[in-house]
Amino acid sequence: MTFTDTKWTLVRIMDKDVADSNAFISFATDENRVFGNAGCNNFSGTYELRDGNQFSLSPLAATKKMCVDMSIEDQFLTLLGKVDNYTIKGNQLTLQKAKTAPLAVFNAVE
Repeated sequence: MTFTDTKWTLVRIMDKDVADSNAFISFATDENRVFGNAGCNNFSGTYELRDGNQFSLSPLAATKKMCVDMSIEDQFLTLLGKVDNYTIKGNQLTLQKAKTAPLAVFNAVE
């Protein structure tokens, strides 16, 4: 799996399993766009890759629909403002801040 041009579905956030969520993220090589769904609302922005699996995200724009449960969405969008590096093992992507524990874990969609 590659970091870019892969659809990554959210499976863990802040050390808690996520079930039945529509949340995903994708990093498109076209214009370095990042986009996805935080569980209810769509979001988009840009990213910049750096050395050693480091990256940065622009401030993200998101739609503003109200949903029944926005707890995962709120955590997801907040942590995307903090992450600065990633690790890929097999078909799993992990986003971290510095050398902290994983903030979010994703599985690649085949």
